Amino acid sequence: MPLNPIALAEYALRREEADKKCASNGTGLTAAIRAALPIIENLRSGDKVRWSCIAAAFANQGYTQGRDRLPVTTSRLTAIYSQIRKQERRGASSTPLDVAPRDRAPDVKKGRLKLSPELDHRVDKSPPEIRELEDFIRRSRLADMEQFISEGIK
Repeated sequence: MPLNPIALAEYALRREEADKKCASNGTGLTAAIRAALPIIENLRSGDKVRWSCIAAAFANQGYTQGRDRLPVTTSRLTAIYSQIRKQERRGASSTPLDVAPRDRAPDVKKGRLKLSPELDHRVDKSPPEIRELEDFIRRSRLADMEQFISEGIK
């Protein structure tokens, strides 16, 4: 069966539009949890109510999850709660939006950046005797390898 590229593209574009509409028409669960954060925290800390009971309360009020509109589960509730808390922590610790990234960058001298001398592989600070010894060892091992290879070829 030959592939019809035009039909493929049309279907993919229709599917993309449908997915965007579904994504924008969410269940409203995250917004509801965000609005109910103080209540949730009061239930958890003060009354020691379990997450499963809070999830059941959300489901009882008609809040669902996913495209299948399943009742809210404990794991989904705690995941959304954690996500909201992380967003709040990031928002509190981040810099204001009007600060451009270049304003936060440290002052760097114009020109080419260089590695520190300890990390620069081109700088060899070893004494000449050691360099000559290392070179001798390398050459002798290379000669041994060449001899080994030539014996194996014969």
